[in-house]
Amino acid sequence: TSCTAQNASQLPPNGSPSPSPTASSVTTNSSAIPVSLPPRPTPTPSPIPLPSSTIPTGFSMVADAGANPGGNFGAEVSMVLDENDEPLIAYINDTSDHRNIGLFFTRWDKTTNRWKNPVRAATMDLRNGEVGDRQVSIARDPITGTIGIAFQKTTDHINFDPDISFIYSTDGGVSWSGGERVGENHFNTNYGESNPSLAIYNNKVHVGFFSSWVRCQAGQCNSMIYATKELGKGVFTYTTSPLLPDTGQNTTPLSLAINSKGVPGIANYLAGKVDQNGVQTGPLRVVYWEPQSGTFESIDSTMTQNDFRSISLAYNVDKPAVTYQMFKNSNLVPPNIWYSTKRDTSLQNPGLPWNTPVNVADDPARNGGSWLSLALSSNGTPSIAYEFSQGSASDRCGSPLLASYSTSSGWSMCAPPKSYRPLSYMDGFSGEFMNMAYDRNGKRIMVFRQTVPATNERLSIGVAIWKEPEQLINNRAVLP
Repeated sequence: TSCTAQNASQLPPNGSPSPSPTASSVTTNSSAIPVSLPPRPTPTPSPIPLPSSTIPTGFSMVADAGANPGGNFGAEVSMVLDENDEPLIAYINDTSDHRNIGLFFTRWDKTTNRWKNPVRAATMDLRNGEVGDRQVSIARDPITGTIGIAFQKTTDHINFDPDISFIYSTDGGVSWSGGERVGENHFNTNYGESNPSLAIYNNKVHVGFFSSWVRCQAGQCNSMIYATKELGKGVFTYTTSPLLPDTGQNTTPLSLAINSKGVPGIANYLAGKVDQNGVQTGPLRVVYWEPQSGTFESIDSTMTQNDFRSISLAYNVDKPAVTYQMFKNSNLVPPNIWYSTKRDTSLQNPGLPWNTPVNVADDPARNGGSWLSLALSSNGTPSIAYEFSQGSASDRCGSPLLASYSTSSGWSMCAPPKSYRPLSYMDGFSGEFMNMAYDRNGKRIMVFRQTVPATNERLSIGVAIWKEPEQLINNRAVLP
């Protein structure tokens, strides 16, 4: 099977020209006449790979549910890389009654070349499990190394009014702080909080989350909240997301990220206004918001109601990029996965602040797109992982799916090749709660919840990982 490609001009070519050749002169001794030699090309050193993770390439397991998996073991998995490109992973071990849910943390041990025994970092209750939502978010402070986790939690088992809690570790995940409610000092009680998205920079904590009862207009009360505080000091302060004239409320999910200076941004959805009869009169929008500067920009819109949504924000230095799920036709048929970057503000670009969104899926059957995860390499090349849940592409390309970009051929979309794929061609459901990152050598690391046992690939239900082999050709792995 092959993956066609398109949209090859959406990103600028990468790299820079080699240094110009320089002339050199040689003197035999102090009294000799200098002899001019013809110009010699400056030698180009071979690239030396930087030290990277010792995690095996291909697919392997991080946490195995065992012979009798219960609940949703491995759900809500969230991943961030540490200073050595080793994944830091949080996930849950759900229970049948959705109470006393364990929130676990693990990381790779380079001394033993295996995953460390999971640490129970906190307890969750009554997880809200809508498709595409994320209720656990892990982050690492690139300055101090502190690890934090924001997660949905509630003790109200009658009304199910959850709130967002935050914990952190300063010893690499061995021990964790007691949980503090992110919204405790803003709301008098729990108000339907969900979908936390966390970042930490230089001891400054940034959390974006969804609240059901903050701002009510014509029966629509949903809002996005940005909360921030100094780590271990004071209380959270809050900012409520703006609205646009044709929008009525925020809707889940959202994605928060920070740029190279630690400035946070949030990408999320705004539902269209509805009239007194419940008829939609305004478009569903994808928007970008910088709470600290007040920047608030529309990226895309549609008048089609979308019940399945997913979004992921990332930065290349200070330039934001976003991928999101959005049907734009009443029949809810593809394309529905889009990618856009903010225009270069150093250039005088007229028009909208964001570039025209590009269709990522190169095959109409490969739609779905729940739990999108966007990663940008050091030169800005995007890669998107997502759970394949619709269409009939599983018999052609497998899952989970990787959308890869090339400046020469545009976007292509395939699962890793059969020898690396956890499921057979006919098994199309795999890869919940996708997480994607590039290491310093430009290789991708993908963590997700494996939902179906696959003994031929030594995978079972639980948390799985895929590390990109040394060489990919047309998005297909070549064995080292």
